Amino acid sequence: MAEMNRERLEVRRVKAKRALSYQKRQILLCAGTGCIAGGALKLYDYFKEECARRGLDIYVGLTQEGETEGYTNADHIQAIFQHSLPGLFHLCLANSANIPADILSRYAQEGAEQLRFDKEACARLGVELVSRPVSTTRRGFVRHDSELLAAALLELHAQKSVRIAGLGRYRME
Repeated sequence: MAEMNRERLEVRRVKAKRALSYQKRQILLCAGTGCIAGGALKLYDYFKEECARRGLDIYVGLTQEGETEGYTNADHIQAIFQHSLPGLFHLCLANSANIPADILSRYAQEGAEQLRFDKEACARLGVELVSRPVSTTRRGFVRHDSELLAAALLELHAQKSVRIAGLGRYRME
């Protein structure tokens, strides 16, 4: 095997970057018990239908999160990168909707806490933190609003993607 040098390493980097650019865009949704109870399957169906309706070549899939109590958003991202590919994505959508104090208090009594966001740690991982109001309160519970979340993700996709004329695929700006 040939010895690795800067030139060979650069060739490998360019080939890897090109291969990544051809990968299909993905939307992965949590399929844990709480997520399912909060409407993740409805959101999954909505994204699949909306992407198909708009002719977007985006994979929509479900994942199940492990036990991550005390994690910040950056900790979740780091874990995803460790178990997949560093730099797999470059944007994190966070909820900015206000949660009523009485609901936060009740959740705290149950041992649940609001996810903390660490913008600087995200930046060190190469991930931009973007916030939009994507939750709602129903019957005393905070839940993702599937329509608000879908609209926010589709808006971000439109803002961050550039269509390459004639090639039928997208690339990130």
